[in-house]
Formats: sequence, C-alpha cells, structure tokens
Amino acid sequence: AANDSPHSWMVARLTIPLTTFLCCPWIIGRSVWEEFGGPMRKIILYRALDPAAWLKRHHPNGEVLRQLDLKRDRPIVVFRTEEAFASYLMGKASDKEPVVAPIIDELLRRGLDCQVVVSTRYGMQAPVIRKRFGEKVTVVDRIVDATSLLSFSSAFVGSGGTMTVEAALLGVPSISCFPGPKPLYIQYLERLGLVETIRSPREISTRVHRMLTDPEAFENQRRSGKHLLAKMEDPVAKILSTVELAGKQRTR
Repeated sequence: AANDSPHSWMVARLTIPLTTFLCCPWIIGRSVWEEFGGPMRKIILYRALDPAAWLKRHHPNGEVLRQLDLKRDRPIVVFRTEEAFASYLMGKASDKEPVVAPIIDELLRRGLDCQVVVSTRYGMQAPVIRKRFGEKVTVVDRIVDATSLLSFSSAFVGSGGTMTVEAALLGVPSISCFPGPKPLYIQYLERLGLVETIRSPREISTRVHRMLTDPEAFENQRRSGKHLLAKMEDPVAKILSTVELAGKQRTR
C-alpha cells in the first residue's frame, strides 16, 4: 500500500493492518504507523511528497485555459474545496457550506482584476458556489488538467490537501485553510515557507491581494517550490520496486 495520510485515521485503522509493505513519504516516518498496526519492518520511505509522482512527468498545457474560458494575460486565483465527506472532517465540513465561500466573498469585495476559479468536489458544492457567485467565478465540476491550471495560476487557496501540495511544488504562492488538524505534509511545507495556513477569510483575501499586486515579493517562494520538486526522488520508482518485491515473496 501507499499512504501519505495518517490523519485519515479511520481508514488507516481498517487498511494498514492488512498491508505487507507500506510506502510513504519520509516526512511521515515509520513510528506514526505503529498505532495502526503497520508492518514496521516493511515500511518503505521515499524522499518525496506523493504529487511528485505526476508533477515530475507533467508539462503544462494551455488547452485547459481554453476549456475554462480563461485569459492567460489576467491573474488566475484557484480555490479548492474541502473533502466534505472525508471521515477526518466529520462535523467540521459540509458540502452545502464550502469553507472557501466566505473567502471568495472577501476577495470579490476588493474588486481585484483577477479570474477566480473554484475546483469543487461532490454533488452539492458546485451548485452552491454557482448560486452564491454566479458568473463572478468559474466553477470546475468536471475532470480537467488541474495541474496545468495550477501552472498558469498566480495564487492558490486550498481547503484540501493534494492540490495544496501540488501548487506549492509548482511554485505557486499557496494558502491552506484546511478545516481539520493540519496534515503532516502541510506542516512540512509550512516549515519551508511554501504554504501558509490562514483561517480568517479577511486575512486570506489580504494575502491574496498582495500575491497579485506584489508578485516580486513571492519570487523566492516560487523558486524554492520548484527547486524542492526537482530534488525529490520519483515515488513511482520506489513503489514499483516494492510491488515487485512483494510479488516475489508471494511466489516463494
């Protein structure tokens, strides 16, 4: 198995005891899995965050801008809604009241010349966002090349996990408004100055305003994110070699 989310502890308790080998990012380590019954001697660490698996192979494609009717010469601010139905957010989130909605309210009040894109999950989030903001935002409720979208973005605000990591490693100034306890990978990126966790909608809109009006102030962050991605190993290679090893052991 491969798992970068021990914060999803309900899932971990059900699945980790069934694993023969467990692959995970080195920042998580081995000891955290012990309470879930993990195979302590067969935990394989890779020096990468999971999104590196596809980011290292990705080449930005401007077609996504055409699909979403976005202009490359105007700033794009991407919002990502939360995993409202995730077990670790029970009681903390609702698909009928996305965490990012009040933040978008604050940002729109500022009247910035930017394109606001909201990448939604599940059935209710997109209709709720459309009803609240109408044509002021672009709602993504279908499969698109989200990694390319992030590559062309000027700022990112996420209440989830994976896209926040993607944005940070692509060098996009990123803010996390994750509504639960911080995942370990968010804590790691915070320590490196690649992600900020802010909960106040007003403070987030102020920060995004600066990202758009003073982009030079975030140039070091952009370089650092891309440099970190370049240094990471390829998780796919480590996971594939582990799968091959597990297969050999089963045939003995």
